[in-house]
Amino acid sequence: MGQTEQEIKSLIDNNEVKDDELIELYGEKERIESGVNEAEKDYYASRGE
Repeated sequence: MGQTEQEIKSLIDNNEVKDDELIELYGEKERIESGVNEAEKDYYASRGE
């Protein structure tokens, strides 16, 4: 029973790390999208001149 509990704890701990990584990746995705939007605004503004 002790080994099973340890394996469950290990799986839970690993899952928490994956959740943190996922949150970081979503933050990075939002920053990239924001940068792309700014670049598109600049591009289209320069085409309109």
